[in-house]
Amino acid sequence: NEPGNAYPGPAEGGRGGCVAADMSKIVTIVIILCGSGLIAATVGVMAQLLLHPDGGWYKALIKDEELKELKRRAAETEGWSDDAVVHLRLLFRKSWFKAMLSITAWVGVGILWGMNSDQRMSFVTALYFAVSSIST
Repeated sequence: NEPGNAYPGPAEGGRGGCVAADMSKIVTIVIILCGSGLIAATVGVMAQLLLHPDGGWYKALIKDEELKELKRRAAETEGWSDDAVVHLRLLFRKSWFKAMLSITAWVGVGILWGMNSDQRMSFVTALYFAVSSIST
C-alpha cells in the first residue's frame, strides 16, 4: 500500500482510494441531497399553487372521505396482511412517498451499477455517482 491509502491499489487487485476521499464524497452527497430537496420542495409548492388554486375544496373533501373509508376497512378486518395492503394504498396516495420511492430506486440502481460495473466502485463511490447523477 502507498502511504495514505486505506485500500489496496489496483496493482494489488484492489480499487485504491483513501478514507479522506470517501469522507469528502459523503459530505458532497449530503449537501447535494439537502440542496436538491429544498429546490424540489420549492418547485413542488409553486406547481401545487399554480395547478391547484383555492376552490378545489370539494376534491380535498372527496379524498379525505376515501382515506377515511380505507382506514375504516383496515380497522374492521382481522389479521395484519390486509391492514398492510390498506396502509400501503394509503402511502401510495401521498406524493412525497412516490417521490421518495422513485429517488430511492434511482439511487439504488446507480449504486448497483457502480459496484457491479467494470469500474469496481466502492459503496461510497457508487452512492456518490448515483446522487451526483441526480443533480445534473
